[in-house]
Amino acid sequence: AIWAPAVVLPAPREVSGAAARRRAVVGTSRRWTPQDENRRLSAVKGLRSKLVRLTTEHCGAGAWKPHVLTFERWLARFALRRDPSKLEEPLIPADGVLDQGLVADLERVMSPEAAAAIATALASEGQRAAARIAGPGEGGAPASPKECHAKIRAGVKAIRSLAIKARRGAPDALRELAAEAGRLKAAAIAGLAAAAASSGGGAVASTSSPQVHVDSSRQ
Repeated sequence: AIWAPAVVLPAPREVSGAAARRRAVVGTSRRWTPQDENRRLSAVKGLRSKLVRLTTEHCGAGAWKPHVLTFERWLARFALRRDPSKLEEPLIPADGVLDQGLVADLERVMSPEAAAAIATALASEGQRAAARIAGPGEGGAPASPKECHAKIRAGVKAIRSLAIKARRGAPDALRELAAEAGRLKAAAIAGLAAAAASSGGGAVASTSSPQVHVDSSRQ
């Protein structure tokens, strides 16, 4: 549904034996939907962009960027220490822990104080990002078409502002623009799913439900 926005993928109603065994291995009962995974993709892009922005804020525009795989190692360490009985999120650091390995990686290109401040901020942001992904599937009500459309309008406004900054050569504006575009795409897909649910499921065809139109020529 990412490349064909008019298509809504129904969530599977039954779990195959192989899928159930995989969940038992990783210790999770959560059934992640395509919308969840798209939100996770956008969240990871946003966190990577946040790391770059924090580096610029603490060290200046001309500072060395974090070394290759610094971000990926941070994700991997969370996956290794995660307790599946307490945290369902499999990828994004959701425990709010100040990762000393991340601090050590950052200290290779900046002061210990700046590295600790960035790692602390990133831990908090990761916790919030994981909560946003888990929210709709952990007993909360799914987003309504009206809520999705509000997010889309806010996303379009943010993209226009970031596009202006990018044309003016603002540092990291392109990274922020890419992350915001991912969030906008996630909101559009969620809007399609919400509209389909409000119309009784299936393809979004009801004239009474708000529609989300994606112009493929402007993606």
